[in-house]
Amino acid sequence: MPRPFNPDKIPEPKDLRPFDPPKGNLALEIGCGVGYHPVQFALENPGIFLIAIERTKEKFEKFQRRYENHDSPKNLYPVFGDAIPWIHHKLPDHCLDQIFILYPNPYPKSKHQNRNFLNMPFTQELIKKLKMGASLELATNSKEYVEAIEGNLKSLNTMGLKLNEKKVIPKDFKWRTHFEKKYLERNDECINLFFRYHNRNQD
Repeated sequence: MPRPFNPDKIPEPKDLRPFDPPKGNLALEIGCGVGYHPVQFALENPGIFLIAIERTKEKFEKFQRRYENHDSPKNLYPVFGDAIPWIHHKLPDHCLDQIFILYPNPYPKSKHQNRNFLNMPFTQELIKKLKMGASLELATNSKEYVEAIEGNLKSLNTMGLKLNEKKVIPKDFKWRTHFEKKYLERNDECINLFFRYHNRNQD
């Protein structure tokens, strides 16, 4: 179990735009890179409003161009900045139907272990943003990352997340991100983990 989340240490987000979560199906993608997945997802799912966050300037600028080149889908909200302050300050609890974390940096070196998804205090805060029955989908090509998650399922379950499905992504899969495309083309084993939020014990 990660150490407790301390909201007092979270600065205000750099994105100063007011955000009022729309009613209906609301999704979030953390670390969306150059934006291939969020743009395609928004176009294919007009009934879902997707917030897509990217903190790397170069990647976000490419995402912004892609967004504009596809007529700026009204159900897609690009955010440039660090996900933690934006999510903490902008999103109320129990508002999200879906979260996507596709190919996060696994931070394999021990000194960075607290930045892994499982070990971050913010994980507890992120889970609180999910509605009952909502999903969290995580994909990785790191066997060690998957093993770390499987070794901590009890902690995740205590926080309200239950692993419903673990699936190897087939080589002919319609890739969702450029990282996924690269990994599949070089025959890496890519794993998709699908979680459901099943309780609200943190409230």
